[in-house]
Amino acid sequence: MTVDYDEIPVILGETLLLRCAAVGVPIPTITWMKNNRPIQTSDRITISEDGEELVITDAIPQDVGDYQCVGESPAGTATAVIMLWGEGGWCLKSFK
Repeated sequence: MTVDYDEIPVILGETLLLRCAAVGVPIPTITWMKNNRPIQTSDRITISEDGEELVITDAIPQDVGDYQCVGESPAGTATAVIMLWGEGGWCLKSFK
């Protein structure tokens, strides 16, 4: 399992793109969790068909948390974690 970043600041109103890739034979299926619970998709939170991208539009303070990208196949399970953070639940500064 690989992710682009392991920490991302939440900037209110911005779009967040979390990417995760899993390699294996057979190709693992990818699912996303937030704080160890399955993510509920909505008009604001979407997951790509292949599971590799999680998009959060119009970020709000409640989006802060630990996101787990879980890859599963008959060979086993692997997890990568991305932490979305913010001071007081949000962040105003831009990210490098």
